[in-house]
Amino acid sequence: MASQSSFTAYSTIQKELSILSLAAPLLTNTPSPHHHNRHSNTSTSSVASADQATPASLIADLIHYRDLFGKLRFSYVEQVTKEKFLRAIVADPPELVEASENVELGERLVGVKAALKAQKEEVAVQVEALESEARSLCERYKFCQLQQAQLETLPTEIANLESTLSSLQRSQGPVSADPDLNLSFSATQALLSEREAEAEALGAQIARLQTAIADKDRRIREEESAMGPLEERKQAAIDGARRARQRRENGRLGDGLEEQGRWLRGVDTVMRGMLEV
Repeated sequence: MASQSSFTAYSTIQKELSILSLAAPLLTNTPSPHHHNRHSNTSTSSVASADQATPASLIADLIHYRDLFGKLRFSYVEQVTKEKFLRAIVADPPELVEASENVELGERLVGVKAALKAQKEEVAVQVEALESEARSLCERYKFCQLQQAQLETLPTEIANLESTLSSLQRSQGPVSADPDLNLSFSATQALLSEREAEAEALGAQIARLQTAIADKDRRIREEESAMGPLEERKQAAIDGARRARQRRENGRLGDGLEEQGRWLRGVDTVMRGMLEV
């Protein structure tokens, strides 16, 4: 059939054509009758070395090569179509295509285009995921480089700190004979906390003793107030006894005065015992 022979011619032409031969007119700025001329100014990022590659230059290269391969695809389809058409008309007999075959081919192309569109969408999603992962890896790489630079400076900083510590230890005063003055910072804090707790306990004990002393002073004042009348009575009894002695010496002492004197001496003894004086 005509369709089978055209397909065979198409396969033969596809084998004979190569992407380099198709890219030659594009790389030399040769105009094509079916598309615009290629811009003469190419992206400078396409010739950048791999060591100087940056995300911006990679994106520029990607756009450049995508446009280039799009033009190559158009040129390839154009050349294949021309070759197929020429072989069909110069064949003996000529290969003629019926309208029904064109309709069938159009239906097949609709299905192929739909599948191609679905594949393009899938590839676009994968490319977006890869770009996101690439950005994440780039940020992680920059962070690792920063950490590496910091780690490279750590030995020098540690050596400087050790030198500073040694100079400070040499410049400090002589060790004290008091062991409490030679303690470390943590041990000094623990000792300070212990001494503060002891001071608080002593303060509480002093407060209790002061309260007890105030109570005893109050009781002493009360006892002194109660002793005032007794002292007066004692003094009166002493005066009475002195007068009774004088009267006894004069021979005028009565029995009532002697009994009163004995009673007063007994009261004085009891009061002294009660007041502990």
